[in-house]
Amino acid sequence: MPEKDQVKDIEIGIDERSISSRNMVRDDSEEILESSEKDSEELTYPDGGLQAILVLIGCSAVVSGTLGLSSASGTIENYISVNLLPDESSSNVSWIFAVFNFTAFALILFVGPVFNQIGCRIMLIGSLGFVSVGMMCFSLCHELYQFILCHFVTGFGVCLGFTCSINVVTHWFNKWRSTAVGISFVGSSIGGIVYPIILNSLFTSVGFGWGIRVLGFICMVLISIGIVLTKDRRYELGFMKGDKGNPIMDGLKQIDFGILKDPIFATLVIGCIGNSGPFFLTLNYIVSYATAHGWSTSDAYSLTIAMNACSIGGRLSGGYLADKYGRFNWFIVTNLIATIGVFLFWLPPWGSHKGGLFTYACLFGYTSGSYFQSSPTCVAQISKVDQFAVRYGTSSFIISVINFALLPIGGAIIGNKAASGFDHMVIFVAVFQILGLVFVALCRFLYGGWNLKRL
Repeated sequence: MPEKDQVKDIEIGIDERSISSRNMVRDDSEEILESSEKDSEELTYPDGGLQAILVLIGCSAVVSGTLGLSSASGTIENYISVNLLPDESSSNVSWIFAVFNFTAFALILFVGPVFNQIGCRIMLIGSLGFVSVGMMCFSLCHELYQFILCHFVTGFGVCLGFTCSINVVTHWFNKWRSTAVGISFVGSSIGGIVYPIILNSLFTSVGFGWGIRVLGFICMVLISIGIVLTKDRRYELGFMKGDKGNPIMDGLKQIDFGILKDPIFATLVIGCIGNSGPFFLTLNYIVSYATAHGWSTSDAYSLTIAMNACSIGGRLSGGYLADKYGRFNWFIVTNLIATIGVFLFWLPPWGSHKGGLFTYACLFGYTSGSYFQSSPTCVAQISKVDQFAVRYGTSSFIISVINFALLPIGGAIIGNKAASGFDHMVIFVAVFQILGLVFVALCRFLYGGWNLKRL
């Protein structure tokens, strides 16, 4: 009997600690929510007006000239793989775009805090320089290592412009932040529609080199528009108080991986990994998937156009729906749609049929459009305004490290570029999509519990 009583006491103790742990997480989430609401009340945001609209136009132009390159990666990957590096495996060719994506998103960890110190103008000028040099050199490449090095330079320019644009939008909008971020991301979708059409025509008429150069000139013009129109509000938001040190060193000191101890933030990061993995794998390989299943080049390129056209709807309506019904609520809905889309329309044998693959491309475009504006706004919602750059930078760095390995892994799964290898890669995408759905739902529970309130 004494032993049974001891066991019972131990069980009761464990239950009490478990309940206490859950209460601590819930208390922390309530404290974050209250502090976030308090920050919003104390700080003023225009949420409209001529200057805010001009800034939004400038940010959208920059996103089109930077992140839009990522939206066109499938077109470039297919041409390089088939025409320029036919003897290289899919895994080797994927390193070009793995390095580009890693540089573009991982370095946000360092660029984000620096933005708080030096502002947007200098960063956008740097973005213009790196993108210009990277694209011009990329057009002259013939070897794998040359493509990788040049796309590394371009990726850094993309990182500067993209990070700056997203941070600036959060300076001007609070109530309609998701909508504003969604509008700024429309620039990426427009680039994803226009760039494949331009490249497909130019690759045929003037060759790869001039096709990439023309694309580079377009990006230069778009970033220049952003330099003229974009303005941050660091002084109004108090980021410059007491700052007299070296901006780069002061910015780097803000980097703190300790924030991963926050279970809400940690589960959100894992959920974003489950979303970003399928995004980059699909974007990079769907054109090659189609050609491997016997599609013509023009039909395969149309998949990229369809995806990016539908992503405009996702970014516009997704921002509005997120603001109306809750950013986390909408994030879960888009994850659910994406998961259903993979299992119904892309997994073998349906993905090899044009109707099925185009349906998936449209669903993927819509949900991915919502993902890119949901992830930063959800991070912002669980963060104080002066923590956003560091938290978003940290999450982007972690996600980028994972994605850095995913594209080569996906290429290794594809193997010798046969149709069966691409089918196996789709299963890999489906696994990650489920991961995203589960952990985004878990993050929402830790932040606000299971209920139907706007969150």
